[in-house]
Amino acid sequence: MERNITTADYLKAAEIMAGCNEKNIDLVVYFLNKGGLCDYGFMELVEKRKGEIKPEARGRKKVIDPEFMALLEKICEIDDGDLKIFSSAIGVQKSRVYSWMKGERGITEDNKKYITNIAESYLKGRKIAKAKIQEQIDAMKLK
Repeated sequence: MERNITTADYLKAAEIMAGCNEKNIDLVVYFLNKGGLCDYGFMELVEKRKGEIKPEARGRKKVIDPEFMALLEKICEIDDGDLKIFSSAIGVQKSRVYSWMKGERGITEDNKKYITNIAESYLKGRKIAKAKIQEQIDAMKLK
């Protein structure tokens, strides 16, 4: 039994279309076409949408930043080569932090800003903690 296509159907198709990425757009169009939702100039909108989808436009372009890599190396040095504490502080796997540090993996600008702020505070805190521990060790040696 077929039913008439409603405005809600077209709105749902538009929502699906807006949320899909460039890789999946042809598949989405195929299924919308099977459902009879590709009428009335819809294909023209699809072609226009294909031209608009760019990773840079969504702010998701990943970059490899030498300054960010150097910051991660400082953290690695201060933590004696182990990034376990820092990676848990920023909520990512240790392997990802290592791949950022080695330049094997890019990072988005938004994530880089967020992690840089955390990293700078983390570095200050770790340096202060190490200095206090060293003072205590020196005081124990004097006794």
